[in-house]
Amino acid sequence: MTQNARRVIIFEDKPDTVERMRRELTESGHAVVGTAGSIEALQILLGSGVRADIVLLDHQAPREEGGDVDDRGVGPLAEELVRKALGPEVVTVSTTSLDNPPYGDFHFMKMTRDYKFGNVGEFVTSLSNKER
Repeated sequence: MTQNARRVIIFEDKPDTVERMRRELTESGHAVVGTAGSIEALQILLGSGVRADIVLLDHQAPREEGGDVDDRGVGPLAEELVRKALGPEVVTVSTTSLDNPPYGDFHFMKMTRDYKFGNVGEFVTSLSNKER
C-alpha cells in the first residue's frame, strides 16, 4: 500500500459493482479488506475484527443474505452498525444515486446523471486530504 492508501470495506449487493469498485480501489493503491452484500453479511464481517479507514455504503441492499432488496433503504442502518463496530473515526461514504442521502460523511455517486461511472478509487484517494 502507498502512503495515502486506505483500508476499505465495500457494502454493495451487486457483484459486478463490487468487482468494479475493488478494481478501481486496488488500481489506486487502496486495500479492500472486506465486502458484504447484505446487512447480515456486514454484521458478520464487522464481528470478525476487520479494521477499515473507509466504508462504502450502498443504500438499497437486502437485510438477509440471499434475500430481496429492502427498497426502504438500509444505508442508515449499515452506517450505524459500522460506527458501533469501528468507532466514530471511520469515514463512511454513501454510494447511491439519491440526492442528499440521510447517511455518510461523504457521498459518492456510482453513476452520474449522464450515465457515466465515477471512479471510486480516485474518490477515496481524494478523501485522504479532506476533513469530515
